Amino acid sequence: MTENLANNRARFAFDMVKKVSEISGDALQKYRSLARSFPAMILSNGYGLAIAYLYSKSGNKTLYQHIETWLKQQNMLPVKEKGLMDNLAHADQSTYRLLESETLALLEWLKRFAEGAGSV
Repeated sequence: MTENLANNRARFAFDMVKKVSEISGDALQKYRSLARSFPAMILSNGYGLAIAYLYSKSGNKTLYQHIETWLKQQNMLPVKEKGLMDNLAHADQSTYRLLESETLALLEWLKRFAEGAGSV
């Protein structure tokens, strides 16, 4: 099951980065920069604050939407009708940690594909 989850995570990340790269080179460059720095932002500021930062970005919420979509697809959000930020604000500690670790795992793939997309 873990191998299947990892494969699905990689496939999802590839598809999301491919969509961003089809928009424009500038969109991909901004996405790549954020995908590179976001794991460190989570580890230094905490998951909740880092997600709140993405949520508040008025110009570009693409990375936030990708994370939210993935977590919804994996049925990791306790209240499926609500978004990631709302779920996170009401999450218990074990759910919070699960969301954090899954987001970091997804970000590894998003970052790798975003770095490679510029050279394709």
